Amino acid sequence: MFYTHLKTYISFSKDNMNKIKWRVAQFLMLVSMAIFNLMSVSSEKISTDDTFVCGFPMVTKMQELMLGFTEMKIDIKFLKKKIVHLSKEVSYLRKANKNLREGHRRLNVSLKHLKSTCSGVMKTDEIMKRLSLKDCASILKHNPKTRGKNGVYTIYPEFNTKAEVYCDMTTEGGGWTVKRVDGSTDFYRTWKEYKEGFGKPTKNYWIGNDVIHALTKDRHQGLRVDLQRFNGNRGYAKYSAFYVGNERLGYKLILSGYSGTIGDALSGHNGYKFSTKDRDNDIYGGSCSNLYFGGWWYRKCHYSNLNGQYTNSRRVGDMYPTWSKWLGRNEALKTTVMMIRS
Repeated sequence: MFYTHLKTYISFSKDNMNKIKWRVAQFLMLVSMAIFNLMSVSSEKISTDDTFVCGFPMVTKMQELMLGFTEMKIDIKFLKKKIVHLSKEVSYLRKANKNLREGHRRLNVSLKHLKSTCSGVMKTDEIMKRLSLKDCASILKHNPKTRGKNGVYTIYPEFNTKAEVYCDMTTEGGGWTVKRVDGSTDFYRTWKEYKEGFGKPTKNYWIGNDVIHALTKDRHQGLRVDLQRFNGNRGYAKYSAFYVGNERLGYKLILSGYSGTIGDALSGHNGYKFSTKDRDNDIYGGSCSNLYFGGWWYRKCHYSNLNGQYTNSRRVGDMYPTWSKWLGRNEALKTTVMMIRS
């Protein structure tokens, strides 16, 4: 529509210019005739009548010339106004064109963003997997063929939280999410490392306190602790209820319902926060974590210390991975396994 107006104004201006050109040509023709007659004045008798010059009625011709000038001034003035108006229209059209280009650019950006968003949209099966595979028990429930197949699986404790974990698909029917396999990895770690987890699921690792909290906050979980001495003897402890608070609460331990063969060496830590070498949350005057080289729910200090300093032989000492209620002393253990199941 803007370009239609532009063409109309240009056409109108051309018509006015043609009209002015015609009047200028007419005026120049009259002037030329006057000059021609003036040049031949010597061969003609000049009239003594004041109203004639070189045979032309002076008043009439001057009036025509003045009228022509007047009309030309009016036409020029009108044309100037139209040109000003046309300039404003052109300026407006340029601005509109600039806005159109900017709109086009933004549209392209929006289209690219939309394509990116669409390409990142999860498929239905991926959404269902994230909603259903919360832990090892969920994997076993959705795929019974995994029974008896211990190994590393992918779980989603929360929709946007993915974790590679070791699943025990054998013990008591399977479905256990394992938090530690043996003590050969150094567990004298920082708060951040315990928060995020460390080690390799295929051998020995800590699953991460954030993941433990995510696994226990919405679903009822039970805890099983399996221990082995260096002489080969084995024992276990089970707790029917197990919960770990979030980081703001210091990953506080809540558990109950003990049963098993090695005695209850964990209930003495019930209600206490987690401590590491750089975050002292115990109620001891010093740092239990730095005294006993581990990360644990220390009180002042411990009845059990499963994340203590690993040793390759049977030794007695409070700094080793121990479970005092089993043997009545803090004897270093060969393997310790903590696993939960809903």
